[in-house]
Amino acid sequence: MCGCLAEKDTATKSLESYNDVFADIVNVYLFGGEQEIDPDDMSPDEVFSQYKADGKLRFQERDCAKIWKDHNDEAVIALFCIENQVAVDKFLTVRVIGYDGAAYRVQLNKNSTKDGENITNEKTVIHPVLTLVLYFGESEWTAPTTLYECMNVPEKLKTYVNDYRITVIDVKKTTDEQLHQFKSDFKYIADVFKNGIKDPENYQPIDNKSFQHGQAVADFFTVFFKDESFLEIYNESQSKGDFGMCEFTEKLAAKGRAEGRAEGKKFERETGIKNTVSLCKSFGADLKKTIEKLVELYSLSEDEAAIKANQYWNPI
Repeated sequence: MCGCLAEKDTATKSLESYNDVFADIVNVYLFGGEQEIDPDDMSPDEVFSQYKADGKLRFQERDCAKIWKDHNDEAVIALFCIENQVAVDKFLTVRVIGYDGAAYRVQLNKNSTKDGENITNEKTVIHPVLTLVLYFGESEWTAPTTLYECMNVPEKLKTYVNDYRITVIDVKKTTDEQLHQFKSDFKYIADVFKNGIKDPENYQPIDNKSFQHGQAVADFFTVFFKDESFLEIYNESQSKGDFGMCEFTEKLAAKGRAEGRAEGKKFERETGIKNTVSLCKSFGADLKKTIEKLVELYSLSEDEAAIKANQYWNPI
């Protein structure tokens, strides 16, 4: 994973590690806002597992995993896992199968001796493993969400080849109803991805209640928007006490205005390059002379100028 993706992964995991945030995500996206899971009934689970490939022992890490226990007798009900994605992954379903399979295997290993001897019996109990994928990307999620979609399964084999489905939540498609069902700081993350990114200049936060985990929220926005000022705003606010989404709103608006100006300048520059190629051609200049003119006027490298000249020399 590249540095940028790794930083985003760390930022999301930091916020989701809080029980109230994790339970809130599951309650809203899986249970329609019903408070099925009490944050106090959740505890961290192991995120590392290992497998053997090419004769070598390899390790894999889940983003965030929690054990859900019965409130009354603390009996384990299920293992919930969250995987975060900022890019579309064609074979994410296959990776999740590996994660889920390892989680089931860990449960069985708890019934093994130190020598690895299996001592499972009719009293051995395992629990469901549920994985929820949160997608924070800008584009639409177009990758398969079932194993069958990842490969061609001959009709005659479908009776014997099990399918596997993953649950992908595109955060920017969170509904208004879901936004109002959130009770944790994730409400503000979902709100920004749904409403703030597409129209930052006119963005109004869903409310201005104080963050419960301000540091984690500030870290999240700092990493995702590549802007240290979100963290600076958080640090400055500590002397004031209350700190909510309104403190970030002007920053998001300013960022939107800056990006709009940058896009406008980029469009103007590209239009100028296109018109220059057209004028050079109409005045009888050959491709070589046109490339030289682009280098001179727009400070392009010869390779960049050649690409632009060829692009606009015979436009479709």
